[in-house]
Order: sequence, then C-alpha cells, then structure tokens
Amino acid sequence: MKKYCVFLLMVFVFKATATIEIQPGDLLSISVYKNPDLTIENYVDDNGMLKFPLVGELELSDQSVVDAAKIIEQKLIEGAYVKDPEVIVKVLSSRARSISVLGHVRVPGKYQLNIGNETVVDFIALAGGLSASASETLVLIKSLNGETKKIEINIVDLFLKNDISGFNKDVLVVSPSDIIYVPEAPSFYIFGEVNRPGEYKLKQDLNILQALTLGGGIGPRGTMNGLIIKRRDSKGNITEIEASVTDQVLEDDVVFVKESFF
Repeated sequence: MKKYCVFLLMVFVFKATATIEIQPGDLLSISVYKNPDLTIENYVDDNGMLKFPLVGELELSDQSVVDAAKIIEQKLIEGAYVKDPEVIVKVLSSRARSISVLGHVRVPGKYQLNIGNETVVDFIALAGGLSASASETLVLIKSLNGETKKIEINIVDLFLKNDISGFNKDVLVVSPSDIIYVPEAPSFYIFGEVNRPGEYKLKQDLNILQALTLGGGIGPRGTMNGLIIKRRDSKGNITEIEASVTDQVLEDDVVFVKESFF
C-alpha cells in the first residue's frame, strides 16, 4: 500500500509539472538527448526570451515546459542541427511562483515553487515541519477556476495511514500563490481526581480512556464510576454528560473525574 501511495503521488507531481507555465525570471534546465553540448541552465529574461545554442533567442514566456521542449525541438530540426531531437525542459527556480506556509510550522514564510518542491508535503518540510502545537488537519487555500477554495487535509490520513485514495492532484500538488495554513490544535481539559490535571492537545478519535491516560491516570482518590463530560453546545450553554471510557472527547470538552467515597 505504501509503495502504491508513493507511486500515485509521483504521477500527480509529474502531471502538474508538465503544465507549469514558464515566466520571466525562471531558471530553466534544458537538455537534448545524446547532445550534452546542448545542455544548458539559463534564465528567461524580463521579456520572456531565452538564448539557446545554435537557434538563438526563443520566446518561452507563458509556454508549458512540454510546449517549450517542442519549440526547441522544432528549431533544431529546421536548422538541421539535430536530426531527431529529444528535449527536456525543467524549471529549476522561479521568482514569480511562491507558496506561503503560515500558522503552526517551525519556519513560516514564502517558499519558491520549483523542481523538487511541488506538493503540500514538500512545503511543510521546507517550513521545518509542524510545531508541537499544530493541528492534525491543515488548510490549503487555492484559486480554482477563478474562485478561492479551502481544502482541509488530514495529516494523519496522509502521512500515517498510507491512504491517499481520498486525495487528488488539486490537494497534493500546490500552485503559485497557494497558501498552506496550519492551525493550532484544538484542546480539551481534564480536572478532578487525576494525576496531571490541565489542558491537552486533542488528537484524532480520542476517547475518555485515552484522555485519562494523557492525564496520568486516575489519582488515588479518584473513581472510574461517574465520569462526567462538561460540554458547551452551539448556543454557549454548558451541559454535563455522564460518560463511559469509550465515549469520544470533543474540542473544549472538560473531562471530570469524581472523588471516590470509599
């Protein structure tokens, strides 16, 4: 399953990379198969032009890397320089394309979109990874068909469960000007007769028993009988719910452990 997920991710990245449009200021890598003397790295100038050996200046701005390769191949054929050229064009770096990574990551900021840095995973890594206070769900903000769209990505599902069946390339692969925002993790509280009362980070699918374990377990005067959850409803009213150890803990819940009378 893990190898299959990695394969799918590579396919998404390849498709997205093929549609990247070249912009002024981009650093391109251009190679011609079996012609190492025609392999270059060069910048597209402010007018969208790039100088290539033998054929001179080429207007590549707003062309995809695939179309740019075809343009170069055609020029090489027309000049009878290479009989059957196979050209590969890559964008190594771009001053026009950047991604913002904000919120609870170790180094928030703007990062360039280039070869090797194309997915949500890549940019979380560039930002130094998640901070200790990060939520298990991040938000990808992107423009699709002229509309701003917010996509929630569950990090546990993506990284730990090896399951990307619910994701598509719009989620895994980022585009210029996208924003990755990592919110602060929701929390809950444990009070009463536990060894370590206080506020705790709410993890996915956490139940009462697991919550009590985080709180150091029941204290010497506590009891598992009569566990209480104090929960705030949508109107802000607090209700007390008799709970069992298998009940799920929700954001802002207060788990209260009563004192034993015996």
